[in-house]
Amino acid sequence: EIPNLTWQEILLKAQQSVNNLKEPTIMKQLAHCLKTNVRVCRAIGHPFLTQLVKLFAHMMELYKWYSGLIAQEVSSHGAKATKYSHVRSMRIVKREILRLVQEFVQKSEDPDYVTNMFIPPLLEAILLDYKQSCADARDAQVL
Repeated sequence: EIPNLTWQEILLKAQQSVNNLKEPTIMKQLAHCLKTNVRVCRAIGHPFLTQLVKLFAHMMELYKWYSGLIAQEVSSHGAKATKYSHVRSMRIVKREILRLVQEFVQKSEDPDYVTNMFIPPLLEAILLDYKQSCADARDAQVL
């Protein structure tokens, strides 16, 4: 329950100002919430669908938003920006989003539902990001 409360608090802060999502502590908390959800998904499998439905739209928004910020950093500072700590933190959040979706897809007992509800927005966010990112900013996990 604590990761869910933390997730909600972060979303409220983001509503106040999207720039709150740039704070290192916020990115760390997001990564922790996502990692916790990966472990829960791995443990309970398909019943995790209820939780994923609550998180998914926000996860896609976060993925796109952090992708845009990373692209801005790389555009401004070149490929070396991928080594900056705040950019690494953004990439960790993105990676954990991918891990959570991947874990659920592997555990799902309803591939048609997954295909219809999760794959289209996921592909839209991830493939566009992958296409537009420089090689150093691409996550191999996407492939």
